[in-house]
Amino acid sequence: FKEAMNSDVEEIELDFRLTKDNVHVCNHDPELKLTRTKELLLSKYTYYQINEGKKRIATLEEILEHFAMYKHNRILNIDIKDYGNEEEIIRLIKKYNVKKNVVLISWIPKVLEKIRRL
Repeated sequence: FKEAMNSDVEEIELDFRLTKDNVHVCNHDPELKLTRTKELLLSKYTYYQINEGKKRIATLEEILEHFAMYKHNRILNIDIKDYGNEEEIIRLIKKYNVKKNVVLISWIPKVLEKIRRL
């Protein structure tokens, strides 16, 4: 993400998953690979438990905080991969004042319906 922000790209797309304690973390797959043969299911662990190991996974809030400082005519596509805690997504977008620079996408109809109502 930081490399993309330091480049000339106009649009960045990131995927977000929910942890057991409803924290949106940046990861495409439902599992986080720890080693070649070991992985953990993000929805079964809290954000704290996931970050106890050597791998560090960014939260939506961390991404939006950084994006807000360097958004300059860029678009951030947030692909929501899990249903739940949509209110927090909207709250963070408002908190960091990035509404005009963020596009929310999801293949889960319930996610999009809920976001439209918020």
